[in-house]
Amino acid sequence: MKIGLRNFGPIKEFDIDLKKDFHLLIGHNSIGKSYAITAIYLIIKNLLEFNAVRNYAYYGLIETVVSSNENSLFKNTDLIRTFLTKPNEKDIEITSSVNDDMIFFFERTFVRELTNSLVNTFSSLSNIRNKFSDESDETLIVLTIPYYGTFTLKISDSIITVDYLARPDKIVVKKSKRGRSVHYGNETSIYIKEDISIQEQINQFREHYLNLISVKLSVVLKYLTSNISGVHYLPASRSGLYQALSAFGQIIAELSRNRSFLSKKIELPGISEPVSDYFIKLSDIRVSKKNFEDKKLNAFAKEIEEKILGGTVEFNSNTKQLMFYPNGTNLKLELSSTSSMVSELAPIVSYLRYVLTKPRSISTQKKSVDSNKALVMIEEPEAHLHPDVQIKLTEIFGKLIGAEIKLIITTHSNFIFNKVNNLIIKKSAFNVEEGISKDNVNSLVFKQTKEGSIAMPMQTDQFGISDNNFIEPTELLFDEKMELYTKIEENYKSDDEA
Repeated sequence: MKIGLRNFGPIKEFDIDLKKDFHLLIGHNSIGKSYAITAIYLIIKNLLEFNAVRNYAYYGLIETVVSSNENSLFKNTDLIRTFLTKPNEKDIEITSSVNDDMIFFFERTFVRELTNSLVNTFSSLSNIRNKFSDESDETLIVLTIPYYGTFTLKISDSIITVDYLARPDKIVVKKSKRGRSVHYGNETSIYIKEDISIQEQINQFREHYLNLISVKLSVVLKYLTSNISGVHYLPASRSGLYQALSAFGQIIAELSRNRSFLSKKIELPGISEPVSDYFIKLSDIRVSKKNFEDKKLNAFAKEIEEKILGGTVEFNSNTKQLMFYPNGTNLKLELSSTSSMVSELAPIVSYLRYVLTKPRSISTQKKSVDSNKALVMIEEPEAHLHPDVQIKLTEIFGKLIGAEIKLIITTHSNFIFNKVNNLIIKKSAFNVEEGISKDNVNSLVFKQTKEGSIAMPMQTDQFGISDNNFIEPTELLFDEKMELYTKIEENYKSDDEA
């Protein structure tokens, strides 16, 4: 699936193809990188939660929602009744009616939940509108579904609506001399038996119609969530946020997630939903070694501990806190008592060890396939880290791509950028496991325009990613250095002449 944002916050245009497993987002501060990954997180999170409904009373939910649509053919069957009473009419097209019901269903389920998430995070829908662009430009979320079409959400100051474009197949109702099930193909057909009463025919149509809606919604949801088993967001300033929220307790994060349901008199800290989820996941850890001890992700967590931290990160089930145990000592340190490097990397270690290895529910397992991967977003992993540590961490990130992980990173680090390049070159030249395939990398640089930022794709080949971000400041520093050398030389000449 591809996600596109149009006139969203400071962003003019942004597109990302989640079929690829490694995404590197770079650009200046306050240009829209955080807006982009926050939107991706909330969209994917709500799609996955909505898709989970299919494990329960899915058919009943569809019937309840569709029957509340006064214009639906399921409820207002006069058109179908008229068609059935005319012997000369053999079929009638209902394509637009089916699409309208699908739009109605999405708006009253997924879109309502996504709206709540966006309001929880950005305070209001009006805050999402691009203030740089023309007022007539629409704020859009565009989901491109493989082999199906586009699913577009339009965001106004107070509401989100759906403009749904289905796969271009025709849907018709046909009369039949014998009972037949719905036929799916380039033309989808609902068959109604002729030699039964009108009321029986209407009942038969309603049953087939709901089945058709159910199948089409299932197909769309399958494509919308294909290859993604879960979504996780690790914000910038991970250590500070974790320690601050720990001081107030989990209840603040829980309340913040649902502030739109609370009285306006209650003042809550401005905690976005992704940050709330981040804290809750780190506070709701259930330590069971059988869940993570032999997992590949835990091996990478150990690699960070051994090669970078020089100690182990563990979750204390009694205090609900992350603790650090330096090697060769008897110390048990809270993150507030550790170095900035430890406190920044401890949440990443904990996600790899505890959160990403958490067993899925039985119902989720039945819906998943082997190719499904967890989508993990990490803002500025280089924060407070020495360049040597950044390079080591990036090498471990490269290994995660082969361990059921899709990774999105925002960064300002030239060291991370160059290490990714080396991993691409390594894979292209030697086809080793530690490298990253150039075909599995998507790199975007955010460029500012008068109408907001545009995320521009950066060319990636066997020699890495073309540098459209870091080379300019590097050249400026070099030119400044050469200019200083020239002035020093001129001063020496002036002194010699004097």
